[in-house]
Amino acid sequence: MKRFIPLGLLCLVVGFLAGNAMNQRTTVAAQAPPARGQAGQAETGGLVLGPAAARIQDGKAYVISADDVKQKFPPADKTGKVAPSNVSTNLGWDPVYSLVVMRRPLMDPPVKSPNTGNMVRWADGEMHEQKAQLYVIMSGTGQVTLGGKPPQERKPIINGQHSGEPLGGAQGATAHKVKPGDIVVIPTYAWHQAQADPGQTLTYMKVDILTPRLMP
Repeated sequence: MKRFIPLGLLCLVVGFLAGNAMNQRTTVAAQAPPARGQAGQAETGGLVLGPAAARIQDGKAYVISADDVKQKFPPADKTGKVAPSNVSTNLGWDPVYSLVVMRRPLMDPPVKSPNTGNMVRWADGEMHEQKAQLYVIMSGTGQVTLGGKPPQERKPIINGQHSGEPLGGAQGATAHKVKPGDIVVIPTYAWHQAQADPGQTLTYMKVDILTPRLMP
């Protein structure tokens, strides 16, 4: 019975997005043409679009099987490592939203942050001006730290995406323990960072929702 919980949650998320996308599609279409993002993917308003084969088509609904996702993206081994894979992590996208499988390990030994140059154990914290996000935790344990503001931030800010580290209580953030089946809601302008436990890799479905707006 437990294996159906993430699938039910994901179906709920997709249903929410479908209604949200219908209300925003006209607004997004009127924005500037998309630039090119990383790995040859198109990028618009801070939302990285996926391969053409994963484009979500109007009027064509579908179900994403939790079992299929787990088979393509198995949990980490006992050391927290995941096997290399060339399977696309983008499970569907449209100019307003996208569904992406994310894997966030605890890095041991630490690595240099591409944004600040400091040695870190997790991917840097982020904050988005133009998109909200939903995380559906699929495997692994750890915490998602929310709020506050990092003491050091990457400059310049690109496509409304801020990056920096670390996030913790000293920076006004709150850590929330997460487990498979949990959903994390991240509105625009909210700092967030996924932090896996030792020997773990947090795997979650990340839903990006483009919400063009101005800072209040």
